[in-house]
Amino acid sequence: MLKKNVANEVPEAITALAVCYRDGDYGLVKSAKKAAKLYKRAVELGDVKAMTSLGVYYKNGNGVKMDEAKAKQLYRMAADRGDYIAQMNLGGLLLAEKNDDEAYRWFLLAAQQGFTAAELQVGIAHGAGWGVAKDYVEAKRWFLRAAAKGCERAKGYLEQMDCKKAIRQSRPAADQGDVQAQYTLGNFLSDHGKELEDRGEHEESIAAYEESVRYLTLAAAQNYGEAQHNLALAYAEGRGVEQDLAATVRLWLMADAQGIEHSRYMLELYDSLDKINSLEMRREVIDEMASEIAEMPGRCGFEVRIMRAMFPEPPPDIQLRFDIGARVECRMEDAFCVGTVVDVWYREQGMTPGFLAPYQVELDEHEPHGRFIMAPEDDDHYIRSRDRPGRR
Repeated sequence: MLKKNVANEVPEAITALAVCYRDGDYGLVKSAKKAAKLYKRAVELGDVKAMTSLGVYYKNGNGVKMDEAKAKQLYRMAADRGDYIAQMNLGGLLLAEKNDDEAYRWFLLAAQQGFTAAELQVGIAHGAGWGVAKDYVEAKRWFLRAAAKGCERAKGYLEQMDCKKAIRQSRPAADQGDVQAQYTLGNFLSDHGKELEDRGEHEESIAAYEESVRYLTLAAAQNYGEAQHNLALAYAEGRGVEQDLAATVRLWLMADAQGIEHSRYMLELYDSLDKINSLEMRREVIDEMASEIAEMPGRCGFEVRIMRAMFPEPPPDIQLRFDIGARVECRMEDAFCVGTVVDVWYREQGMTPGFLAPYQVELDEHEPHGRFIMAPEDDDHYIRSRDRPGRR
């Protein structure tokens, strides 16, 4: 019956015969080449399992010449058709290429079909923060699913996720100057702070965040790149330390020098937004990024939250004295120069992170100060009305 179906070009039968040659079943001599040839026939006829199996052959060089690009193409074909093994394998290739976001998306699709290995990977992703924002609650949920099916690695991760136990275990080595322990303890304290915050225990949460920053600072001082990156995020959000956006950028630069890809990504994102002078346009770009991330399963969009901290909105409780078009005088060294307000809440590339100048002014007489200047504060010391009372 199998031979008849193969002769009739039934794709499932061709794939089944390929498996027989792959495993040496039913008295057939094992032959990777014959199996690969049959898989190719089945793929041409649209069999999804053959796509995945042939992808594995190209990935490992079994029966065909090793070709990772071809393997990825076949995995993607099968993954798009819902094959959870292909989704898992495609996620693995993408993860090796540092394409964390897309890797996570495929792992999640496989995990949602109940594939244990993918459930483990999704848990790891949430715990480590690759392809998705760190979320220990979500990580624990996926580890529990995998552990319930007997996954020993998931059970091990669950043991590690006991924050209070982990804090106790890592503190002695951290206090002795062990950089890895300092980094680990800093992260666990931050996670514990989040747990306390979610429970409404605010004072305890603040104390945990502050202690987290202390240990991350110790590790960062030893040029531990991941600690520098996580410390930068704490400074960006003012979590456990006073918000200091300039320190955030400095720490990202230090971590980037250590080869930390997350920091390079955040620096590139920051630089791209820093080139946009228009407040409205920058707001639109961040909102669009937030909308795109919201459509990705499992993504929390922490980078959007950080960028909104780096490029804040104008203070809602401050009403500027001058509108665009107002005639003003601006202090330049020891004299005032006349000009026109051309923009409010202005920012240009290279300004201190988080800073917005109340006004950009175009001067009537450009030399020697240049055509455009900014007023750093809405105060008569820096900018005043051209038509002020008593002026003739």
